[in-house]
Amino acid sequence: MGDNEPSRRRFLEASAVLGSVGIAGCASVLDETTSTPPDVGETSEVDRLAPTETDTPAEASTETAGSEPSETEAPTATATPEPSVTIGVSDGINRQRPSPPDRPDPDWVVAADGSGDYDTVDDAIRIAKDGEVIELKAGTYEITSGGEVQFVGAGRSETTVNVTAEGIDGSEFSFHSLTVAEIPPVEDLRGFRFYDCLVETSIEAVRSSRSYSVHGVRSRFVEFVDAELLEASGCLFESEVGPIDMQVNDCRFTSGAEPFNARSVERCVFEAPVEMRLQGGDAISDTVFTGMSVEILNAREASRITNCRFRQPDGSSQVASFTGECHVRFCRFEGSCNPNCRALFANEFTADGEIEYFIDGRAPAEFVANVFDGASIRVDSLFNDFQYKTSPYLEAAELGNYYGGFDESDENGDGIVDLPYPIPGELGLTDRYPLASDDIARYLPVTAECDFCG
Repeated sequence: MGDNEPSRRRFLEASAVLGSVGIAGCASVLDETTSTPPDVGETSEVDRLAPTETDTPAEASTETAGSEPSETEAPTATATPEPSVTIGVSDGINRQRPSPPDRPDPDWVVAADGSGDYDTVDDAIRIAKDGEVIELKAGTYEITSGGEVQFVGAGRSETTVNVTAEGIDGSEFSFHSLTVAEIPPVEDLRGFRFYDCLVETSIEAVRSSRSYSVHGVRSRFVEFVDAELLEASGCLFESEVGPIDMQVNDCRFTSGAEPFNARSVERCVFEAPVEMRLQGGDAISDTVFTGMSVEILNAREASRITNCRFRQPDGSSQVASFTGECHVRFCRFEGSCNPNCRALFANEFTADGEIEYFIDGRAPAEFVANVFDGASIRVDSLFNDFQYKTSPYLEAAELGNYYGGFDESDENGDGIVDLPYPIPGELGLTDRYPLASDDIARYLPVTAECDFCG
């Protein structure tokens, strides 16, 4: 394994190039400018793994936990920088708040003081055609009849609506810039849309019939939210959610969720353990989890979990569990993992002395370019009953993993420890090319053919 072996050097590129253009040939890493959910509070408890040039722009939002964003504050836009080499998403970055749709022009105006077209909401609904817009001036209003109607308020602190169950079955309501104080369970509902709203009430159906959708943009939900489909961008959920399917980005969930199908999850923070299911080919990216388990269903192709961070939940050192045809790449694990999946590539595992093994028992069929620092791994069996060729290294690139406890020399300075590493466990695996450095960027990109690296 001397320096005259040319194959090893073909997968290395200069660190200076990597720092400017990111990890070429592999999955894209976190775009450091993303969207900031309202009311998410300070996020300094999750540190960036590597400094970038995007720290704290002057125009970035600085909301505090539990507070409402200014109703007059315009979303700020920040230029997208070049991607940097990072392992594991940082929620200490500044995210751009998503913009709700423009306030639609009203077709009818309701004002409690008599200055509008109508004094009550129900009078306006009776006249309005499907899709028309009813403007609600400052005040509190009762909605007792339904339809396909949009309501535009004067702001969260100015306009409040109370929706009652009488007569709203089959409705689809859109709310803009107001507070929704009451929505009782209903039996037949098409859906609710909330744009820049404060929702103080739970959203659920009679007899848990979840055949309706909830769509939110830059809104705050205080109570339980249940639906067949939850679509949300830049929202804060302060209580548990229970959708069947979830398609979310730039959201914060403070109380967890019932098991759900993750149709799309990007740039979110989950502060309590969650269970989710992925269809083959689906993806999760740039998200912080505090305890997570994933099952891959109907896997004709592998799902991908990329650039996420996994933190320990209270009372457990296990931060993540994967079951099924899944590639996990560029993630950071702050505890142990049950990786009953297809492959682990370029992940960072760290421990503070509380655990002995990051992986103990069953392991993915292939794991390459990972950092195991602060604890060891032990492999007794592999994912899916040895369906794949087993290897803790990539032969074509002469690339293995970094083991913090394997303190052996690299006398020729090629980045590979001179002695192979015998991995503990009944399977008797050996890493022929253990890495001498925990700086994964030094070993990337991988130019050898590798279906789980690129």
